[in-house]
Amino acid sequence: MLRNKKVIVLSVVLLLSASLVLVGCGGGMAMDGGDNELVGEWDWNGSLYYTFEAGGSGTMAGSAMRWSTDGNVLSICGTPASCGSNCILPTHWDYELNEDELTLTGLLNMTFTYTRR
Repeated sequence: MLRNKKVIVLSVVLLLSASLVLVGCGGGMAMDGGDNELVGEWDWNGSLYYTFEAGGSGTMAGSAMRWSTDGNVLSICGTPASCGSNCILPTHWDYELNEDELTLTGLLNMTFTYTRR
């Protein structure tokens, strides 16, 4: 009897999780690129970290991602398979381009600098 209750509870949890993902995708942020100056490959500490492709696709540390810009804010979605070109929980960075140097500043003023390949 206890086993059946666990199965029912697990089924309800999975159903609610799937519903949240479907609802969240509709209200997500469009990740469709932006500042064409970012397009290209960017190294951090001598290794490839970001690849920004036109149209908002790319990679981050070797994994698929989506990106977009608005003013001086770069938004990155590390879970593009969840909602396609929409993102329910993007990460936002203030960004500054200085020739071949990209500086990202985020939460708690954490700053990272990348160099164009």
